Amino acid sequence: NYLMLTRRRYDVITADIIIPIFAGSGNLYSQEYFRLMRSALNPGGIAMQWVNGTEEEYKLIARTFQSVFPNTTAWAGGELLVGSVEPLRISRSAFEAKLH
Repeated sequence: NYLMLTRRRYDVITADIIIPIFAGSGNLYSQEYFRLMRSALNPGGIAMQWVNGTEEEYKLIARTFQSVFPNTTAWAGGELLVGSVEPLRISRSAFEAKLH
């Protein structure tokens, strides 16, 4: 609801751990929701989506996410999808410095 009403734009939008089988949570894994996330991102922004479930559910969610964010990578053993419209550019040294 917030994303539908705000005019603010963000560098990063994350979706917390929400199990897809719980009532109503399926909407947060839909193409419409991912498009809403995309519309609220600044140019160069990234979307992060936690994914869990059966192999079929995972594949469906990942394909749907990637249909909106064509530049998608999987992190944390595949449980976290990171996507953007533009190609992701990650500097290993900058990433490691931020981890410290």
